[in-house]
Amino acid sequence: MTVLKLNTLFVLLLLAQLGCVSGSDLYVGDHLTECVGVGPRSCTLTRTSPTGEWLLAYDGIEDFEYQWGYEYHLLISESSVSNPPADGSSIKQSLVEIVEKKKVSGPFDIQISFPSSLTKSGDSYKVFGRSLTCKADNCDELDTFLSSSEELTLVLEHPHRILIH
Repeated sequence: MTVLKLNTLFVLLLLAQLGCVSGSDLYVGDHLTECVGVGPRSCTLTRTSPTGEWLLAYDGIEDFEYQWGYEYHLLISESSVSNPPADGSSIKQSLVEIVEKKKVSGPFDIQISFPSSLTKSGDSYKVFGRSLTCKADNCDELDTFLSSSEELTLVLEHPHRILIH
């Protein structure tokens, strides 16, 4: 009788391990945005429901490769981080499954407050490390922003074409 109970318990545990993937829903936005941790940097936009408020995600998701221009519905697992760094999260997120990956078309706005988020090398511009092409009449405005401390709104079109408003 005891052997039967142990075998049943083992089978139930095995089925739970193999058949049921548990996790939390996480929705990831189609572009990065500015945020400030120790200094200015880029963050992903995430929310826990399809219509919830966007929140800044400072840390990445283990095993997830983010691509600009796509919205994601993910299933993630969360675990505690022992002794997290002072500027890091105490929760580690890991990808369980990509439930949906949807390409987004059309323009979207990015507020740029820190010139370090936008860089120029020669005639090439980058925002959050991604190469951008600007319309000829807008390149001068980007140069002006880089030498000032004013805020700038970029309207990006996929694949990453800059329009300035």
